[in-house]
Formats: sequence, C-alpha cells, structure tokens
Amino acid sequence: MIGLQTSTRLGRSFSQLILNPLKPFSSSHPFTSDSPINKAYVHPLTQIVLTRLQDKHYNFLKEFKLSEDPQFKSDGTVKLSGGSTMITTSFDDETKIHYLNAQHKDKVGRYVLQENLKPAWHSSKMSPKERIEKAVTDMVGMIEDGTFGEPQQDDM
Repeated sequence: MIGLQTSTRLGRSFSQLILNPLKPFSSSHPFTSDSPINKAYVHPLTQIVLTRLQDKHYNFLKEFKLSEDPQFKSDGTVKLSGGSTMITTSFDDETKIHYLNAQHKDKVGRYVLQENLKPAWHSSKMSPKERIEKAVTDMVGMIEDGTFGEPQQDDM
C-alpha cells in the first residue's frame, strides 16, 4: 500500500493546487490554512471528484469537516476524512479500475469512476467527467439524506 504524504493541511484550494500551485488563495475558502503547501500529484479522475466537491458541495464538506486535512497519496488518489465520514479515491492495479469510495458511520459504498480496460464511452452517453460528477453528487445526496451505503463488513 502506498503511504500518505506527510502533509498537515493544504494552503490552497484543491483546484488551485491542481491547476496553479503558486496562485494566491482566498482565506474564506474551505481548503485554506496558514501552513506551507505540499505539492502533490493529483490524478485527473481525482481532480474531477475534488473539483465537484469543492464547487457544488461546499456545505457538505464543511458540515462533515472533510476539507480540513486532505491526504494525497503518491499515486494521485486522495483521502478526505472527518468524524464518522471518509471519502477516498483509489485505483485497483489488478482490475485497472478507478473508484470513489465512501464510509459514513457504519455504512460503506463504492462507485466505479473508470475502467481502464474498457473505452471511456463503452456504456454511457454521458462523458466520463459527467459520470464522475453524477457519482459524486449521488454519493453526497445519499449521505445527507441517510440512504447511503451498505453495512460495513468486518473483513474490510
């Protein structure tokens, strides 16, 4: 397993980190801190997830304290955790599938972001970006309304 980077907090928003790590940030943004910024590789699919959360689900991030300490892995995935909620992106080397994973209280859920062994357009008329944004929005909605996930198994 690839270890998390040893960052405490990012000093810039996710999209500013991804798009321009030297651009100043707004102190009113949820992903701000006075601590130094760590430059991190962010996989393009993870970038779509983070941008969607940041742009469309700001209140969710604040409510569940998911914006306080994002942890970026060297493979470009991310872990956001706060209280009883955790959201991660992951990549399965064996199946070549990118996932959006979530845990909320005692429930877990997983969304396929992309299967690298299939063409991006294989099963949907939606673009990959649109499918990922929908998965993020669906996940947030289910966590907020209490219909999220399956009971967590002990072997996870």
